[in-house]
This record gives sequence, structure tokens and C-alpha cells, in this order.
Amino acid sequence: MANLPRPSWLPRAMRWTGITVIVLLVLALISWLAVPPVAKHLVEQQIEAQIGRKATVGKIAFNPFTLTLTASDFTLYEPDKTTAAFSAKTLLINASSASLFRLAPVLNEARLVNPNLHLVRTSADGIGRYNFSDVIDRILAMPKSDKPTLF
Repeated sequence: MANLPRPSWLPRAMRWTGITVIVLLVLALISWLAVPPVAKHLVEQQIEAQIGRKATVGKIAFNPFTLTLTASDFTLYEPDKTTAAFSAKTLLINASSASLFRLAPVLNEARLVNPNLHLVRTSADGIGRYNFSDVIDRILAMPKSDKPTLF
């Protein structure tokens, strides 16, 4: 068998493929390590800033290859900051890879495991006030541009 000369573009293509794979793996490693603590801090901080309630998240895990975010032991507290108003054992968000191309969230799955809601009517005169009415009042009082949106 004769040794055929390699095309001149082949070494360059192999080098760029290797660099691309290494960059993608480094980005995946960074996102796998950095997203959970940053997301946990932002969730807890933003919920308190936006609705005035304390929230805690036990653990957040992120898989950059499947675009899956899992939050465990989420609790949203009453204004007294000790009684749980809402809690969930696990929240799983599975994003589609179309999210990367559309630059907007596209979800394949959202799963809430063991949700618990503590609902109390605080008005005896029939006005319709509940233990979450302060959150609704606070969101409605925000300027339209500042209101939290899902998408």
C-alpha cells in the first residue's frame, strides 16, 4: 500500500476540532461547578427582594449536557420567616436544546415532587384575604417593567 499524502487542510481541521472540544468541555465543567451556588444565591436573594418573603433552597444541581436543573428542599416562608408557606422536596426543570438557538427558555419537562402549601384565610369578614395576599399586593404595586415574569 502506498502512503498517500494527507490533504493540507486536515491537520488544521483536526487542531480546530480538538480546540473546540476542549473549550466545550471546559465550559461544561465551569457551568457544572458554578451554576449551582450562583443559582442558589440568586434564587434566595431575588425572592426576598421581589416578594418580601424568605426562601431557602437545600441543594441545586445542574447538568450542562442535558440542560437539567434540579433544586431540592425548596421552602418559601410566611412573613414571620419561621412558618413554611410553600415547600417542595424537588423541583426538576429539563430545558430543550432549542433554548440555545432561540435564546429563550424552551422546557421539555417541569416536575414538582411533594409540594406542600399552607393556605390560611386571614379575613373573617369575607373580604378574601389570605396569607399570600401581601405577595399579590406587592407584585401588583410594582411598575409594569419591574414585575417578575416567567418568560
